[in-house]
Amino acid sequence: MKFRTTIFLLALGLFTFSNLHAQQDAQAKKVLDAVKNKYNNMKAFGASFKYSLKSASGVTDNFRGSITVAKKMFRMKAGGQEVMTDGVTQWTYLKETNEVNITEYEPDEGITPNKIYSIYEQGFKYRMLPAESKGAYHSIEMVPQDRSKYQLTKLKLKVKKTNNAIMGWEMYEKKGNRYVYSVLKFIEHKNGLPKKFFQFDKSKYPGVEDNDLR
Repeated sequence: MKFRTTIFLLALGLFTFSNLHAQQDAQAKKVLDAVKNKYNNMKAFGASFKYSLKSASGVTDNFRGSITVAKKMFRMKAGGQEVMTDGVTQWTYLKETNEVNITEYEPDEGITPNKIYSIYEQGFKYRMLPAESKGAYHSIEMVPQDRSKYQLTKLKLKVKKTNNAIMGWEMYEKKGNRYVYSVLKFIEHKNGLPKKFFQFDKSKYPGVEDNDLR
């Protein structure tokens, strides 16, 4: 479980952003803009997904999870832990040890689940991959403009052509590890969700230990 916890946190923190700009692929930008607008216009949405890690050393790890997003708030459950934030405070619950780490939410520190559809605006070059965009999906590759600052070498986003929905993404690390996410089911919460849904409710975790790191 410790291994899963490590790769889960790594997958959430592979990026730190910079404000660099370069000439981009116009077709890819059109699709990415449509994707961003689609999700930004939703009050809230949720998805279930499957995840796999293929490490450079041959180690593989697979699990399933779920995520719910409402603007700056999100709640993600996978790999024996839950990460949630109401946009101010972040809670990370570790099932194996029955403890929760409480920190201030710092949205600029790295990639978080509520940013996957808009990270292309934050210091990345992007292009359409024609050979992989045949059929029902667009495939768009994104790479950091300053590779020396990132563990990540590139990210591939899979977008459904008919409705601009994100169907999956792959992250490639310098060390040779590859992280693959595939969306299994998607739901839009048209009426939104209450803020308390994205806050840690201690009463639902009997005996949990608090680690307030704020």
